[in-house]
Amino acid sequence: DGISHLSSDIVHYNPSDLSTWLESMLSELNAPPLSFDPSVAPSVNPQFIDAPESSTVTTVDFPNSNRDRRIFSSDCDLRVIPGEIVYAEPEKKRMKLAPSAESAESARSVVLVDSQENGIRLVHALMACADAVQQDNLKVAEALVKQIRLLAASQAGAMRKVATFFAEALAQRIYGLRPPESPLDSSLSDILQMHFYEACPYLKFAHFTANQAILEAFAGKSRVHVIDFSMKQGLQWPALMQALALRPGGPPAFRLTGIGPPQPDNTDPLQ
Repeated sequence: DGISHLSSDIVHYNPSDLSTWLESMLSELNAPPLSFDPSVAPSVNPQFIDAPESSTVTTVDFPNSNRDRRIFSSDCDLRVIPGEIVYAEPEKKRMKLAPSAESAESARSVVLVDSQENGIRLVHALMACADAVQQDNLKVAEALVKQIRLLAASQAGAMRKVATFFAEALAQRIYGLRPPESPLDSSLSDILQMHFYEACPYLKFAHFTANQAILEAFAGKSRVHVIDFSMKQGLQWPALMQALALRPGGPPAFRLTGIGPPQPDNTDPLQ
């Protein structure tokens, strides 16, 4: 039937009687704890008791003969750990003190002034040495060349290189030295000049400017005749011929005449 479940030992309360139900719940919560009989509890080895998760376990071995293992369960009490705490010595690092702004600025200004003075002295020494060489006063020129080399060594960058080259040229004039002339094959010289032309932009820019002037001068002309004096490789003209071929209205008739430089053996370098 529908009320068979009410025949158990469960006490059912009327939902409408809330005050009685709350009093019964509070009485159950305030009930005295059950009595615990230690004789009935099983024996447990204290060494195998697991510490709670919130506590820390510290094992200390004492150096005496009667060594025993003690377990302390504590969260923050460090007094149970005997002995002294030994800290490692901190690593000694060398500290480099940065110079102050005033000292750095003063040192920099002194260096700049010294460099400027040496540069001015170097220029005056070069001019005086060149004047002495022109007047054939070789003794004074020799002393000035030695001073120029010392001043050039104190410079940096392009100034040092230029001053060194000037000093070498003046020394050759003073001592009558001439660089040895090494015979170089003409074909090898042409190859070196071609590589220099490809690597250096200055010659290309000069040829570009000259070709542009020729194109403007012969605009609308049907015939173009170019004569190249002291012609060697003719590296300038391929670009001009290409520009004339792409000219609006069609390419003109183009003629190129090359005159080679004089040779010591009276040979034709263009053949």
